[in-house]
Amino acid sequence: MKRASGEPALEGPIVGYALAEERLEKLCRAQGIGLSCLFKDDQSALTAPLSERPGLVAALKELALLGASGLLVSSFAQLGGRLAWAAVAEVVERQGAALFSLRERVPADEASLDATLGDAKAAFADHPRLVRAVEIRAGQGRRSRAGKRISRHLPYGYRLGEDGDSLVEVPEELSVLERMKALRARGLSYQRVAATLDAEGLPTRKGKPWASSSVRQILRREAEKERGR
Repeated sequence: MKRASGEPALEGPIVGYALAEERLEKLCRAQGIGLSCLFKDDQSALTAPLSERPGLVAALKELALLGASGLLVSSFAQLGGRLAWAAVAEVVERQGAALFSLRERVPADEASLDATLGDAKAAFADHPRLVRAVEIRAGQGRRSRAGKRISRHLPYGYRLGEDGDSLVEVPEELSVLERMKALRARGLSYQRVAATLDAEGLPTRKGKPWASSSVRQILRREAEKERGR
């Protein structure tokens, strides 16, 4: 495993980032590396601006929340090449961490080699947007931990308070949420969890049958909230 600067040391919490088809967890297990958490983007994200990759933005935000020592990727190609790597490396270093790859070493002074001027401008033009995206996600995390609304979509288990900003618990929904967690902990698929909730007479917020996608989304948001505490 190599750091961007060429130093192989990596201690403390580690955040992983991968595209969907990558087997980063398997590679880490083979090398005895324990990830604190792993974020993913679809393969199509490889061609998207860095600031528009939700998995990458979330991973960078998590670095600060965990006080992690590094962001680990299986290859710098996962970030879209050397120029994208250089932009991400700068954001990572702002979090007091380092960017690592399992497969190769790329010295900092190689970032601009064999790159066209147009490519360089395109990569670094997105850099401020990437920083801003991370700051926005971090701000949302702080509001969430303070029990404040962060979007027009209210999280399952809560309703809007009288002040129009605070979140108030809905006991009935929180009970259903705990049931979801328990079923997933038993190894049930999202589809099986949805079917079980329907069979137990536990409808959605709108009184409709559960869909596996809704269960997945609710549990994913709950996991993100737990990580941000």
